[in-house]
Amino acid sequence: MQRRRNVVEAWRVEGLALKDVYGSKGGNVGNSFDAQRLIFMARAQGREDECIEAIYKANHEDGLCLSDRTVLLAVAEAAGVLGANDMLESTQGIEEVEAKIRQYHQMGINSVPVCIIDEKYPIAGCPDTELLHSVFHQLIQQEPNSDS
Repeated sequence: MQRRRNVVEAWRVEGLALKDVYGSKGGNVGNSFDAQRLIFMARAQGREDECIEAIYKANHEDGLCLSDRTVLLAVAEAAGVLGANDMLESTQGIEEVEAKIRQYHQMGINSVPVCIIDEKYPIAGCPDTELLHSVFHQLIQQEPNSDS
């Protein structure tokens, strides 16, 4: 429960309001697999940040279901991602998303939210500033050529 409050607070500090917190949408939370495929496509078009922002807004602020194709097409349009309908009708991106899921499982990740630093250091939940500072400080100290 504290993790959830931390996530809501972190969003609030950034000026965002979570409309839904973990499943209060009447059971229609949806699967984000196709949203992940859309993110891979957006990355290839240089629109990854815009796509992720649009996905978060649709899901977390507007309470929309990410397994709804119309939601994903609206996200793609808002983010300026081209060809989303054709991609969603195809198998494009499936292997990449499945590989990423396998990588996360191998790291011991099986839930969200999670913060992954340098593609190899997962922190479950919504870490506070002090924890992030400590982790980054430790990682900098481990660098072989660190001047610190």
